[in-house]
Order: sequence, then structure tokens, then C-alpha cells
Amino acid sequence: MSSSSDTLARLVDLHGSSVVHDADQCRQALLDVGVEAPTAELLSLAVQSGACDRLTGSDADFDTLSVLELAIGDLTRFGLPENTARGVATTWAEALGMALPSGEDMIPSLPPPEDIETLREGDRDRFQSRNDRIPTATEWQPGMDPLRTVVVAEMGEGQYRQLADAVRAVMDGTRIIVRPGNYQGPVEIGRNIEIVGEGPEHRIILTSTAEATLECTAHYAAVYGITIRQVGRAEGMPGFACHVKSGKSTFENCDFSSDTLSAVVVEGPTNPSFLECSIHDSPEAGFYFWREAGGIVERCRVTGMGKAAIGVTGGARPVVRETQLANSCRGLNITKQGRGSFERCTISNNEREGVYIKTSGEPHLRGCRIADNGTYGVRARQSAEGSIEQCQLSGNSKGNWSIEEGSGLVARANKE
Repeated sequence: MSSSSDTLARLVDLHGSSVVHDADQCRQALLDVGVEAPTAELLSLAVQSGACDRLTGSDADFDTLSVLELAIGDLTRFGLPENTARGVATTWAEALGMALPSGEDMIPSLPPPEDIETLREGDRDRFQSRNDRIPTATEWQPGMDPLRTVVVAEMGEGQYRQLADAVRAVMDGTRIIVRPGNYQGPVEIGRNIEIVGEGPEHRIILTSTAEATLECTAHYAAVYGITIRQVGRAEGMPGFACHVKSGKSTFENCDFSSDTLSAVVVEGPTNPSFLECSIHDSPEAGFYFWREAGGIVERCRVTGMGKAAIGVTGGARPVVRETQLANSCRGLNITKQGRGSFERCTISNNEREGVYIKTSGEPHLRGCRIADNGTYGVRARQSAEGSIEQCQLSGNSKGNWSIEEGSGLVARANKE
């Protein structure tokens, strides 16, 4: 156990849950035992951000890796860079007795106190809330630093008329403000930038007939308040609205749809976050995770899909929380070693199954509502694995369950 983890473990034993749930008491307790102030502040952020609640809550014995990733996400959204957030989360997880997976990135490690001061003034500025990122001025002023903030406006009031031109031109660390208008894609994000819609997302529309209207390969980028559509059907040009190929970018309050294929595809060694987005009216999946992709989907609405609202395959392992999966062919379709955690989601009014698992799929659902689907609430074929726990199942036309012999699916503490 690392020294920081050992200190935290002793404080939890001494003070009980108050250290885990009260940020001020946690900070003071750390200072009282000689922890330097910057480190004490950093560790107490896990309490303030809700990451500790995550690690000590009912999810903590459910799927360690998924719970840990959620805690890391809490910290990054609260203000910490990814590596620092991982160090804080793993330090707390070890102190709380969680069995961490093996690997170098699972070894608890905190930056030295002098580096934490630099974090306050540097990288953390890039991770504040969306309201802090959006400029208060409604118009770009000539005095703004052109290397750090640029404006895209269809009618010419900014430095660029097209979002694609701005993305190609700017440097890492640039914020691109996008005014209402119709913009032509595709847009390829390969730099660590922010794209911020100024106004309602339904008035800021990016379209293309390309293979992906928005493609993201940046290590960290952020997109806020944009409507992204792939509209290739009339020209026979299929594609996705959004294709994330690498990195850990964030998409918040965005609207995605494709009239030819899946709306959002996430593949490979990537872990993006989608927060409060609307994904709708696409002929294939809403979200399609594959090739061992990770990702966080939180408080989104996924409706009107020709196939599954969310499809997971090829070892992918998304974490989906408080998301509506409705009015599609299926709610969840988990196949070919697809994994993932699904917490407090509503899976309802789908044409076929609410949850469909086959070919060694292994999802873990907890606290979900699975109701009013056209066939079964949950259908597990041979070799299906995973668990359904503390869920509510009702009103599914052919019954709540269809579990074939040979399936290892575990169902417990559900309400019917």
C-alpha cells in the first residue's frame, strides 16, 4: 500500500465515514497528521467531487474497474487532469480496500506538492464547468488572443465562416466559439481543443455526407452544444455522425443523428465521455462500442434507432448511467465479449427485447427500469454472462425473462 493510501486508511479507521463524506473534515484530518496542504487539498477533492461516494457506495462491490473509471470521471469533470485524477482515485480505492486490477496505471501515485500548485494555475483551467468556459461576451473582440480563442460565424462576424476551417487552423489549447448557423463538415479533431456552441444546440448544426461528420482522435478535446448530423442517404453515402477513434474527449449537450448508419461509434483504446446528449433517429445503433473501447455515457437520451439504442461488442466496456434507451429495435444489444456497466438506466418501449445478450456478452445492470418492451425484458442466449441486479421489470409483452440453458447470467434482488 502506498504511503498516501496507508494514511487515508488509518484516518478512515479513526474517524469513520465522516472522512469519506465531508471534504472539510477530510482535509483537516490529513493536515492534522502532517500531510502537506496541497496534497491534503487534492485528496479531499475526491470527497468534494463525489468520487469517494462512488467508491464506497453500493456499486463498490459490483465491477471494480468500472466503478474506478466512474470515480476518475468525477474527478476530471470536477477539475483534475486525467493522470492526476487516476492517481487520486486509485489512492482512495486502495485505502478503502478495493482490489485493484494489475497494471502500471493502477498503482496509486500522486504528484509532489510543488506540482499540485502548478496544477491549480495551469491544466485545471481547462477542466472547469461548461458555464465557466463559455465567454460572457456575446461578440468576439479584436483584442482576444487569436491563438487561444477564435469565433466561427456563418454570417462572417468571426474569424472563420466554417468550423472545419477553424479546427484545421488552430493550435492545441484553443477554444473555438461557434455562433448559430449551418456548417459543412466533415470536421476532424486531432488537437486538444474546445468547441463551444454559443446558443441553443439545435441552431448550431454541423452536417456532412462523409464517413463521419465529426471524427475525433485527439487525446483530450471537448465539444459543447452542437448538433451533428450525417445526411448521406440521398446521395448513397453512408456514415456516422460521430466517430471516436482514440483519446478521452468529452461531448456535452450535443445532438447526434445519422440517416444512414449508427449515430456514434467508439472504437479502439479510447475512453470518451458523453454527458446529457441526445442521440436519435438513426437506422442502426445510437451508440456502437467495439474493439475494446471504453467510454462513459451519462444522463443521455437514446431513441428511435433501427437497431439497438446501444450496441456493445468486441470486448468493449462502456459505463452507462441514468440514460434513457427507448423506442428502438432493442434497448441493449451485447455480443462477442461485449461488457460494460449500466446503472439506473430506463430501458423501455423498444420493439423487441429491452436487453439482449449472446455470444459471451457480459453486461452488468444495476438499478435499471426495464419495462414495456415488445418481447422480453431480458433475453440471454447460450453463453451469455453478466448480471441483472436490483432492477425493476414490468410490462414486457412476452415476459420479463428468457434465459436459455447454458447461460451464466445472474439475476438477483430484482422487482417484478
